[in-house]
Formats: sequence, C-alpha cells, structure tokens
Amino acid sequence: MKSILQFSLLLCFLSTCFIPLQANDAEGIQFFKGSWEEALAEAKKQDKVIFVDAYTTWCGPCKMMTQRIFPQAAVGKFYNANFINVKLDMEKGDGLAFRKKYGVRAFPTLLYINSDGEVVHKSMGFKQPEAFIALGKQALKKKKTGISQPVESKSTVKTKKLKKSKDAKVASEGIQFFKGTWKEALTEAKKQDKVIFVDAYTTWCGPCKMMAKKVFTQEAVGDFYNENFLNVKLDMEKGEGKAFRKKYRVTAFPTLLYLNGDGNLVHRAMGAKQPAAFIALGKQALTKRKAVNRKSTLEVKAKYDKGDRSPEVLREYALGLKDSDDGHLKVANEYLATQNDFSSKENIEFLSEMISESDSKLFEALVSNKKAAIKQLGQDKYDMIVNTACLNTIKKAVEFEIPELKDDAVAQMTAHGPKKRAEVFPYEADMMYAAGTENTTDFTKAASKFLKKGDKKDAAKYKNVSMLAFKVFNDDQTVLKQAAKWAEKGADLDPSAEQYLNYATLLKASEQDDKALKALKKARELAIEEKKPTRNIDAWIRKLESK
Repeated sequence: MKSILQFSLLLCFLSTCFIPLQANDAEGIQFFKGSWEEALAEAKKQDKVIFVDAYTTWCGPCKMMTQRIFPQAAVGKFYNANFINVKLDMEKGDGLAFRKKYGVRAFPTLLYINSDGEVVHKSMGFKQPEAFIALGKQALKKKKTGISQPVESKSTVKTKKLKKSKDAKVASEGIQFFKGTWKEALTEAKKQDKVIFVDAYTTWCGPCKMMAKKVFTQEAVGDFYNENFLNVKLDMEKGEGKAFRKKYRVTAFPTLLYLNGDGNLVHRAMGAKQPAAFIALGKQALTKRKAVNRKSTLEVKAKYDKGDRSPEVLREYALGLKDSDDGHLKVANEYLATQNDFSSKENIEFLSEMISESDSKLFEALVSNKKAAIKQLGQDKYDMIVNTACLNTIKKAVEFEIPELKDDAVAQMTAHGPKKRAEVFPYEADMMYAAGTENTTDFTKAASKFLKKGDKKDAAKYKNVSMLAFKVFNDDQTVLKQAAKWAEKGADLDPSAEQYLNYATLLKASEQDDKALKALKKARELAIEEKKPTRNIDAWIRKLESK
C-alpha cells in the first residue's frame, strides 16, 4: 500500500501540474512582443489601452490565468480587438521597474494603462472568463470618460502616508475572526444561526496577504461580516486547514467559502476581492442560504429517511449531500433512475454539479447529451468537467491499483475531451499510474513518452516531471539519473534560478555532486540577476564545497 504522503503528492501533481488549456492557443490573447516603451508607442499609434498581466513564475493564480483563461477564444477575441496585451514578469527585465513604478504588490495584478502610462483601471487576483471580459469593458468605459490614475509622485505618496491614520481603517474595525477549533466554530454558528465565512489561505500567497491587509481590515467590510457571519481563517498547509482543504477541495488561494453550521457549502469563490465585491459575495451567500438552503435541509433528509423517493426530494437531497461528500452518489443515481430526459436545463445543471469521476452513470448521462450540455454550460466548462472527472478516475485507479480504471479514463478523454488534451492525456495517465503504483520501469518509459508529446519547449513540464520522479522514486538511482537529464532540459529551455535549483536538486539526489555544485553556482548568478535572495543557495554551495 502506498504511503499517504506519496499518494498526496501524486494527487497534487494530477490536480495542479498539468492544467489543460480550454481553447486553442491561437484563439486566445495575442501578447505583444517588444519592450514596454515599444508597447506604449504601439498603444499610441493604435489608440488603444494596454492590458498588462503583471505576474510571477511562482504564482499559482497567475498560472491558472495563463493556462485556463488567456487561451480561451472569447477572451482572445475581445482583448485582441480592444487592447495591446502585454505580459510582464515582475521579477525580471522591464517587470522590475514596472512593479516599482506602479506599486504592484500582489499577483496577478491586471492593469489597464493608457499610452501616456497612466492607470485607467486595475484589479488583483484570478478572474473567470466572464469577469475578466467585464473588467476589460470597465477599463474601456473609463478610457472613454477620461478617468485615469496617474502614477503617484513621491510627494503624493508622502501626503497619503500622512493621511493614513485618517483614511485607513485599523484591524480592530475590520473583520473579527473566531478564536477556536473548526468544531467549535460549527457549534457556535449553529448557536448564533449564522453562516461561517472561511478565508482559506496560505502564508506564501500574495493575494491572500492583500486581502488580510487591505480588505479584511476595512470598517465597512468588518461591519457587514461581523454582523452576518462567523468568520474563520484557516491556513491550508497547517493544522485543521489540511483536512479542511481535502474535504472542501480547495485548489487555489485564497478560496473564500461560506458554510452553514452543519459544514455544508452555501457559496464559494476564488481569488482576491476588492471590498465592494467582497461584500457583494457575502450578500450572495446570504441570499443562497435564504432562497435554497438545500445543504442543510433537514426537512428533505427527514422525507428521504421516511421513504420519500420523489424526484424533487432525491434531487435536493443529492445536491445537499454533495459538498459534504457523504453518500451523494447513491442518492444521485436514485434520482437518475427517475429521469427519462437528461437534456433538460435542470438535469444538465444537476449533472454538472454532481459529476466527480468519469466511470459513473452521471458522466455517461452528461456526455450522451453533449450538445445540450455545451449549449447550456459552454464549451470551456464542459471540457473542464470532462477533464476533472477523468483525472479523478485515474486517482481512484491508483488508490485501488486497478489499471482498467486508468484505461477507462483515457478512453473517455479520447472520446469526449478537447482534442489537444486528448492527444497528450494517455501518456500522462500512464506516467501518473506508474508513479502512483511505484513502478520504476513503466514510469521512466511513460514519462519519456509524455515529454515528447505536446509542447516540447515547455520547460515547466520537464521540471514538474523531474520533481515527481524525485518525490516518488527518491531511492532509485536509475530513475533519479534520468530525472536529472529531464531537469537539465528544463534549465536549458528556461535558464532561470528556479530551473537550475531544480537541476541541482536532481544532480545531488543522483550522486553527481560536482555537477550539482556547478548548477548551484549558475542558479546563484541567475538569482542575483532576477533580484532574488541567495542565502539558501549560498548555504548549499558552502556545504558542497566543504566535502
């Protein structure tokens, strides 16, 4: 049986390392190739606003925007027509000066700047396609009305600092977070008849820090949330946060969740929110609780327990059980048995919410009504449901060591997934199954085939595969030496401190200390160029040199 740690690493890799594109890259946003000064000149020439994706290479939500949102056809069509689109790494090249000039402190920051270099509009955090397009429309509207936010001079900043005590709200006026265990929070929420707001964060997440510092501390936010919610902060990498993260499937940070006293989900959202949007999110949660309250409907449960198997009761009860992951599939299948037409709007919505794996009647019902599903949900959401379901089936195949389940997931992706994803998925599935079952021979073969498919210049792919090998097969020198070669390829494609550190790690693990030392020194040079700290690298270099 696999260790819990290794299996958790595998699940994390499956869920986050290979996020599928939801549209052809060519249909998405076309980013400007040139310097920042050239972008300003081009914007003036075309009389367009510049959209800037201010990102970092380590930022999870940044990667999600790049892989899930920017490639989408509708997003590309709108942004290519209305903006000069620019990507700037805030830790390299032009990005360093840009970050300082425009005060970028959280990632991603999405900026809209006119050709004079003035900020027209600005937002932080991950955005879904509709919200991202709406953001662009707001920027265009501000451009037409002549609204802009000139970059602040030092005197302006100084004046603002003097006014800080008057304008900024101190933490005591903001959200008051509950002090106690998660079980105690549930009890208190029931006692007060309140919904629980949970800030699911990590200590390294920039948008999480921004929310804590600039949003939760505001008086208006505190007034609303303290009155209407029991507020809880949970670190997703410590203590109770770990179990919470797994139970409620928290995959991005921050995730803002609203739960009732029974622990059932009422509402959720991902990414940083400005105060007004954050309050609006809370209002939506309260409305959902009042209007539906299906997650805690004791009346529905009571009817079910008494033998009521009407479609209405089965549907509401299944949906109510979904977020607690407590027997919802059994009830959902009971509901399916009462239905003849799965293409109805109500049933497509039900299926989209209930599907968790591709080896299920729920999945079969959705893909059998593909046209109706795409019409209602949209191609991107449909593709995402298929992808997630197939990945979850591979996870189950690994957990129970059933290769036929893996093959079934591949067949379903081939038949129903987006073309680009379907082409690479069989090789990824073989690699992940081999890693999960600790089969060194199959893993090396599958990983080599996987790396030859898709984008051969994707440095991140080589890094991810090499690190997976390191984490799962850390005592197998044959695999580690091959993984070092993959890591070297990643460093060649993307000569960055991060890539060379990964290469050094694999070299050291594969007992190639001399090469590891050279890779570390290269990583140090690059870290200095990238304005990153070198303390840990220096310590590692000294340790190797002392041998």
